[in-house]
Amino acid sequence: MIIDQHAAHERILYEEVRARLEGHVGLSQQLLFPALVELAPSQYDYVLELGPWLKQLGWDLSPLAPPTVVVRGVPPEMRGDRPGLSLQSILDDVGERTGALGRAGPGRATGAHATLATPRRARAIRSAPAEMKALVDRLFGTSRPHGDPHGRVTFVRLDLEELDRRFGRH
Repeated sequence: MIIDQHAAHERILYEEVRARLEGHVGLSQQLLFPALVELAPSQYDYVLELGPWLKQLGWDLSPLAPPTVVVRGVPPEMRGDRPGLSLQSILDDVGERTGALGRAGPGRATGAHATLATPRRARAIRSAPAEMKALVDRLFGTSRPHGDPHGRVTFVRLDLEELDRRFGRH
């Protein structure tokens, strides 16, 4: 079995984020120093509208004077990232996927939910045996281990006959 580590990790993160959005409490990595983040007016409006979902994802933030928010904590998978840039990028994705803020409705809310559930990026994982075993265990503990959130396969199986054929041994 050959596993695409990046695709497998994206599947795992996707399901963890979806679980948080579906009612589980979101963990937050608290920042040592709160960050003041200047947003575009539309991004600020999204923060006001999507606040509960962002909190479930692990964002600990509060609006200040428009268009500034205070970020006190981030989702654990985003530790080490720049919180302001990550938040702005997520809000831009929500805007692109859901359309103009003035078009509120259930379809837009569903689109925002789907966008928030998609991990920003899977961090590179090391190939140490213990980490690979943990990754495989977590992957096969997901509801759809065969593909990442974008539809790419996470693993392929090759039997010994196929390997022999590919290497000209048979």
